[in-house]
Amino acid sequence: MHPVMLLPDHADTSELRQALWRHRIGHRITDEADGQLLWIADPRQYEELKALVEQWRRVSP
Repeated sequence: MHPVMLLPDHADTSELRQALWRHRIGHRITDEADGQLLWIADPRQYEELKALVEQWRRVSP
């Protein structure tokens, strides 16, 4: 696993997780002291992951 980005600690990531799994992007989200850390299994999928995170951020409150 490779760390990718830090998400807000209070964010509901359930929709993001579902989208990542639908696109077959292996990932993990861990709770850290300063937020939720998003990890990716295959760094070659980074651009696709990044696009999904940006989309999620636009619709997430």
